Amino acid sequence: MKKHTLRPIALVAASAGLVIALAGCAPDATEGVAPSTGDVTTTEDAKQKVEPKVPEKAETEKTDSDVTPAGWSKPINTDGELLTTYENDSVRVDLYATAFGEAPEDDGVEHPDTGESLVPAGSPVVVLNAVITNVTDATLPIGDSGLRMSIDNDGWPFMGLHEVESAVDWRDSLGAFYSSIDWNSHSDISELEAGHSFSNARVVPYLDTPYEVAITLTPETEDGLDHDNPVLEESQTFTITHP
Repeated sequence: MKKHTLRPIALVAASAGLVIALAGCAPDATEGVAPSTGDVTTTEDAKQKVEPKVPEKAETEKTDSDVTPAGWSKPINTDGELLTTYENDSVRVDLYATAFGEAPEDDGVEHPDTGESLVPAGSPVVVLNAVITNVTDATLPIGDSGLRMSIDNDGWPFMGLHEVESAVDWRDSLGAFYSSIDWNSHSDISELEAGHSFSNARVVPYLDTPYEVAITLTPETEDGLDHDNPVLEESQTFTITHP
């Protein structure tokens, strides 16, 4: 299936893009969108409209108490269904479908030909949350800025699934954050201690066709991110079942 490059009509300050990447990586041209010129839905209204559906956790899946947040990390939410795991001798990345909901209003990214919102109000969305854990006995030079998560889907006609900006407040209310950094901490945000974890989440359109999620973890050096020597670089394809 031929994919088209999506060029959003209106943009504002960055928060997420078509190729979803963390702060510290190159900025995306699709970071954020301008609000609709119609009736404005307040944050509180949006939260009330989106009622999350959280998949039941299997007995073998991890719980919040099974992970130890890094000293600089916000609390980690491991609710939902464990979709897949990326793992090597250094790190493990558990990817969860945290919750399902609906876009509370028309998303601002528009179809380049029709000008219509690609994710109209009421469209199904899903929160994908990656939990990264250091499985070694040593501190690793990786942090929030070294994680890159790219999401695509066979049923989406454009290159990469963008974050649904109208549902970001709802995602945050679930304790699933785009950035896991707790800026009130005094820990080194470029290091992940042995046995410790952090997380990173996106809310994207829900489709019943296969998702492809690529995870890259890049170490930090005194000169910045070492893109030539990633700690983890892996892509997996899977489907997500709506409860």
